[in-house]
Amino acid sequence: MYAGYDNSVEVTMTDQSGNQQTKTFKIKTANLPKWIRSFPIKVTVKDKAKMNLGSNELTVLNRTTKQTFAVDGDGEVRWYYLRWNEHIFEQLNNGHILLFNKIKSSDEKYNMLVETDYLGRVYREFSFDKTLGGSYAGTAGLSLVHHDVAEVPNGNWLLTVDDGSKYVEDTIAELNPNTGKIVKVIDFKKIFPESMYKKSKIKANDNTSSGLGLMDWLHINTIDYDAKTGNILLSARNQDIIWSMNYQTKKINWIFTSKPTKEWPSSFHKYLLKPSKGTK
Repeated sequence: MYAGYDNSVEVTMTDQSGNQQTKTFKIKTANLPKWIRSFPIKVTVKDKAKMNLGSNELTVLNRTTKQTFAVDGDGEVRWYYLRWNEHIFEQLNNGHILLFNKIKSSDEKYNMLVETDYLGRVYREFSFDKTLGGSYAGTAGLSLVHHDVAEVPNGNWLLTVDDGSKYVEDTIAELNPNTGKIVKVIDFKKIFPESMYKKSKIKANDNTSSGLGLMDWLHINTIDYDAKTGNILLSARNQDIIWSMNYQTKKINWIFTSKPTKEWPSSFHKYLLKPSKGTK
């Protein structure tokens, strides 16, 4: 529906015999919140035939540590989420969505994974006020979720997390949302060459981590799971790499990187994709 508008909503009901009854309702909606009204949305080109709008024909704008909203092909806001959200917006197979909020607005870090729907109904919440290992973030055990979540065929969620050590954003964990238990962990310090993290001088620079000596050598941004192959695809900002690996065996399939081959151990050369002629 459009905000601040007397919308006409047509509802069709079908009984067990196949008989249908249609009724139109008028729903007057409130005006958009000020923070959306002040957001500059300008549509200069719109070829809807070429737009990948999804089944609900909306494009989600998930701003970092701000409220999330969605627009239609005309740039009109058709849905918004009132709580501040950090990075994560994942559409689940059951039609719900995952977002990452704060338990309390005064909390320094975002620390609550929320399974909700487009009407705002909350189905599950997972608190990360303390780490999954039971201690406070940055001390021991698995720590806060950061950039991305991917759903696997068994309904579990792959989370990009810290491992509680001085190295951040270099680990993934599989969470069973039905039990709240972590069932698998992959630490990429055990996958990539030791020199990549031990020689890295990149420090974590968020407000909570700065000054603590935490190192951000990898910085995983995205994760995706391919149900056909059982592979996961990841990208990492601070190593400038994208790589594919089998989730079960942890075997790397390939690595796409700007790092020169000479900077990789010889055992990794077979994974490095070679640019075709005319590319760099």
